[in-house]
Amino acid sequence: LAHLLPLPPPLLQHKQSAERVG
Repeated sequence: LAHLLPLPPPLLQHKQSAERVG
C-alpha cells in the first residue's frame, strides 16, 4: 500500500507502528 500513499516507507512504517501501539 506504500505505493498508494504519499508518504515514504519510513514514515509509513512509523505510522503503522504508532497505530499498533496506540
